[in-house]
Amino acid sequence: MAVCDGAASEVLPDDEVLSLSHAFIAGGAHTVVASLWPFYDRATHRVIVQFYAKLAAGVDAPTALAQAQRAAIAQAQASGGPVAIEYTPLVWGGLIVTCAGVANR
Repeated sequence: MAVCDGAASEVLPDDEVLSLSHAFIAGGAHTVVASLWPFYDRATHRVIVQFYAKLAAGVDAPTALAQAQRAAIAQAQASGGPVAIEYTPLVWGGLIVTCAGVANR
């Protein structure tokens, strides 16, 4: 599932921070990948595909996302010309992993 702004949060009275990601964690999810801002689905698709390939290879979620993001940066550097929207930080930079503190199994 992809949710734009799912990791964005709001500080409530008593300094409680709530976001959609935190709701999933409170509901029992061990790991949530979400975006801090709206993203372009077609461009983000490439990062997500690489992310899931890393997960399938047994890499933990934070490392898998970091590797997918680094691959996007490498593709941008290899393009040689103007950086396409698919590789800008606007696409990959807002994706974050929130974990419940339980090791992936």
